[in-house]
Amino acid sequence: MGRIVKFFLAMLLPLLFLAGVSPAFADRGMIPVSDVSVYGPGQKAIIAWNGEEEILILSTDVYASGDTMVLELLPLPAEPQGIAAGNFDSFVQVEELMIGHFPFSWGDGSEGRLAGDGEGIEIVFHQEIGAHDITVVRAGDVAELIHWAEGFLMDHGMAQEISSPRLESVAEGYIAEGYEFFVFDLIEVTSDPRSIEPICYRFETDVLYYPLVISSVASGETEISLFLLTPGLINLAELPPGITVGLLYGQPVRFEINGEELRSIDSEVAELLGDSAWFTAVKYEGALDDLESDLEFDSGRRGPELTFHSLNGSCTAEEGSTATISLLDDKVLFSGTVIAATPCHELGAELVVPSNILYPQGVIVELTAYESPDTTCIQCIGELPFTGEISQLDPGEYDIFILYEGSTIAQQRIEIEPLGSALIPDYILQVLREQEIQRLELTAVDGSASYVVEGVAEARLFWLIPIHVEIKTTIGAQWGEMLQEETPWWSFFCKLP
Repeated sequence: MGRIVKFFLAMLLPLLFLAGVSPAFADRGMIPVSDVSVYGPGQKAIIAWNGEEEILILSTDVYASGDTMVLELLPLPAEPQGIAAGNFDSFVQVEELMIGHFPFSWGDGSEGRLAGDGEGIEIVFHQEIGAHDITVVRAGDVAELIHWAEGFLMDHGMAQEISSPRLESVAEGYIAEGYEFFVFDLIEVTSDPRSIEPICYRFETDVLYYPLVISSVASGETEISLFLLTPGLINLAELPPGITVGLLYGQPVRFEINGEELRSIDSEVAELLGDSAWFTAVKYEGALDDLESDLEFDSGRRGPELTFHSLNGSCTAEEGSTATISLLDDKVLFSGTVIAATPCHELGAELVVPSNILYPQGVIVELTAYESPDTTCIQCIGELPFTGEISQLDPGEYDIFILYEGSTIAQQRIEIEPLGSALIPDYILQVLREQEIQRLELTAVDGSASYVVEGVAEARLFWLIPIHVEIKTTIGAQWGEMLQEETPWWSFFCKLP
């Protein structure tokens, strides 16, 4: 599984999320190789992914309390296909696209701000790109990796121990998951803030990935802004704890862009994604040590889909078009009739999801009647029945509109519940202890969809006396991982299943 881990400090360009920047010590996996402190106002990246490959465009604007060298560490599970200089204009274009797709302010006008050799080490890449001295190595052992890194620094005239229990633990975790490749990026930092050239990484991966856990090797507060480009809408239920969709003018920053707009960001990004992509901005604000899971999406959503059927027309004396809208699980159903000049017309439908309207999001079905060619028709007013379905809507509220010839013939506000079901999936049941489930709730825990399960299990007090123990378990809804398990304090004396 192709993944990349990169920590980086904020770039020069002020963007639209995460206002109120504050310095963070040794952010984004930066390891200072002298006794001065490294500061950075946050992390920013453009991430383009097509389901098979990913492009990360990363930039840095850093300063320190004195002149120093900084080593950035990036674990990789596969050898990168390309490492090249990026362009600051990519981030400029991202800002312009957001402003362009949100040209007006609504409501109260408030604005979300986006603000030495080791025997097991293999060097597979080395190149100097601007201020970056980049080396990619392959390693299967944490001790050998850190030993090599310290020797690498010594070869560059810097005797520095970088080992720490937290760094060793995190690096060992990545290696255990198959992350064999690590990028070392050595840059010079001074007390004067300056922009460091962006670096563009391209690699194969079957998930959209951005590292968060690795940043927890540092301490302090951080702000992270990620601009995601994917073939379809991403599933917001997959966002890790603490990661939320960015807001602009109080609205979620999610909209579709075309090939020309992709090319304005980067030509390789346009090559990767083709004629269109969905743009989503996500953010994190908080303590570095609260980052407990990485950002991963195993499939880009195709976005809302419309299924539509035009039925045979008939003569009618009615003069009005009507429609009804209903909700079945996570699907929006609609049906009705429209009036046409003759019953030999047929109906077509188009789904429109505007990106720049107030919450709730509007979803529009535009109906158009057209005359069937080469048809002999009775000359009477035609009544044209239709049915349809809208699927793949994210959880949340929507205003659904059915339009015919520019007029609204039906409007309904609906709410899609998270995951569309209150039934617990089988793969989540597998992580529970043997217990009788008494209560189940699908809710948001730290910003992510989770199941909270309350149950009772049979246990043995002092390993002998049969007893019932109440257990409360919190399970991530997306992957089924156990997030927390609560039992009575005295369960320490019990043998649980």
